[in-house]
Amino acid sequence: MDSNPSLQLRSYEPSDFSSIQNWVTDERTHALWSAGHMPSPLTATALAEKLLQGKARWNDEAFVCADEHDQPIGFAVCSITPEKHRAHIKYVIVNPMLRGSGIGTRMIEMLLNFLFDTVIVHFVTLNVFDINTSAIRCYQKAGFRIISVTPDVFSFQNEQWGRISMQKDR
Repeated sequence: MDSNPSLQLRSYEPSDFSSIQNWVTDERTHALWSAGHMPSPLTATALAEKLLQGKARWNDEAFVCADEHDQPIGFAVCSITPEKHRAHIKYVIVNPMLRGSGIGTRMIEMLLNFLFDTVIVHFVTLNVFDINTSAIRCYQKAGFRIISVTPDVFSFQNEQWGRISMQKDR
């Protein structure tokens, strides 16, 4: 676990884009992060449009994990369905300089606390590609369990990736 206790979870602001765009360092990272749902290279306009569409269609809310200087170090989007007491986390990414430090787990735990304690959901789901073993470990450390595995759902260059669906109950 990282030793930085002064992280905060806050709503995404358009000014955060300049940090986030630098975290998607190559086509493979982009595919792992967006599953082809966003254009590459990512632009501020494309992200803003995707977030607006998600807000209208799935009640999406975008969040940033920020450091003690309010600089973004992580990003995630949640589709929130309050009438069904559920949320779905997607588009999770952490500053590559901080990956492996526990920041991702801390961000997911802060997001879960918000969803369970403020939004009052009963369970949270997410999907992750089976080849993204570090993300799978991060989610398991935050308490997610695997509920299904679907092989070969996404093609990237000459690779076939499976989808792991995970869930955390309150």
